[in-house]
Amino acid sequence: MTVSLEGLSPEAIADLAVTLKTLTDNPKTRAHTLALMKHADPSLNIPEIDIPNRMAGVAKAATDRIQKLEDDIMRRDLQERIRERRSSIVKSGMVSESEVPEVEKLMLEKGISNHETAAEFYASQKKAAAPTPGTFGQPLMPKPDLKAMGGNISQWARSEAQRAITDFTKARRAA
Repeated sequence: MTVSLEGLSPEAIADLAVTLKTLTDNPKTRAHTLALMKHADPSLNIPEIDIPNRMAGVAKAATDRIQKLEDDIMRRDLQERIRERRSSIVKSGMVSESEVPEVEKLMLEKGISNHETAAEFYASQKKAAAPTPGTFGQPLMPKPDLKAMGGNISQWARSEAQRAITDFTKARRAA
């Protein structure tokens, strides 16, 4: 895109030249001014803009490759840690190899982040409660001594109840 200065007075052309010179001489505005000029006309050869752009393109490819390698290493390390945790819960006897997927499913459902904790939880859920006996034995209670009760349990219970009531009423009157 070419701009014509035709029709401008020599003073206007001089003012434009001074403005451009001021902008390019000032270190704060030089980079922006050159970038605007390159943006307006991409065919301009401005080394201060072109060289860093080319270098950034080359560096981006290397940076992307390094990032990909780092991601691969992290993924491999994570998979190795998961394999180790799986084998540790199997070796400890908490669960069998075939139950590991069920434990990991439980981890996702319950939000458990530790394989050992999830395996313990899974094992406790799987463990059946101790069966209750079908018949209950008679409780071991000593047989009362009927001689001390005078042979008649009902009469003895009435007299004990009457004695307790009398004691309560005496205590109430004393208070």
